[in-house]
Amino acid sequence: MICGECGDTFRRRIHSSTYGKYPAWVCNTHLTDTSKCSMLYLKDDDIKLAFATMINKLIYCHKLVLKPYLESLQANTSDKALLRIGTMSSFRTT
Repeated sequence: MICGECGDTFRRRIHSSTYGKYPAWVCNTHLTDTSKCSMLYLKDDDIKLAFATMINKLIYCHKLVLKPYLESLQANTSDKALLRIGTMSSFRTT
């Protein structure tokens, strides 16, 4: 994950509170110097929920988003990385 404020990566840590310990993700810049980045931690469960929501939205509108994206990738076959993505086309839904 990339921090939207400073562009650094996040690190997974275990946070403690009066209610117990829980996993959270923290910006590496914020960990080293809080004055350089004010991004606070993100709870692991919140990230999982956001990811599941995003995947569900992509599944729901796959014909509007994923299918045109795959077609544009297949049309531009000059790059080797794009050819590898093409091999994943078996995962797409029709």
